[in-house]
Amino acid sequence: MTDCQTKRAAALQGSQGGLQPVGRFLPSCDVKGAYEKVQCWGSIGFCWCVDSSGNEIKGTRVRGTPSCDTTPAPTASGLTDCQLRRHQAAGLLGAFRPLCDNAGAYEKVQSHEGYYWCVDSQGREINGTRLRFNKPTNCTSNSNSGPRMMVGRYVPQCDKDGSFHQVQCHPSTGFCWCVNTTSGIVVRNTQTRGRPDC
Repeated sequence: MTDCQTKRAAALQGSQGGLQPVGRFLPSCDVKGAYEKVQCWGSIGFCWCVDSSGNEIKGTRVRGTPSCDTTPAPTASGLTDCQLRRHQAAGLLGAFRPLCDNAGAYEKVQSHEGYYWCVDSQGREINGTRLRFNKPTNCTSNSNSGPRMMVGRYVPQCDKDGSFHQVQCHPSTGFCWCVNTTSGIVVRNTQTRGRPDC
């Protein structure tokens, strides 16, 4: 048995029907018995990238699935190139601050002053991808304002055309309500736990 298979068998020992024991990490192995690039701890909802020995790659642990094929290398400061460039531009009025994902890699789409463009894994603009967009709608302005990853923060849900979804829900509380799709103003007496009939 491989190291991954051995650790998986040990984690499953004592569980019923081969199901993942609650609260215990269960390694994921590929068909050859090697560690899968992405490992997840189901009971806490976090995943991370691992090397071929199953060791967690620092800075890749995120809620959801990380991008392990493009895990950025940290610089001497411990920050990735994207994080370092973002930090250096902080406080400089009008300066471009790159968008970084949870692992510190460049987001595939960057934006600045109404322009959007695609970048490669090193953050370099891909020729021919720059577009200028119209003024943001009420919904997109509201959903992009404030700290992006603040726990418990409500973020309005928008349709592709920039209008508000008719039903808005706050995932942290489980409450939903109806809104005017243009203004986002809440329709009175529609707040309920679960999905209301708008």
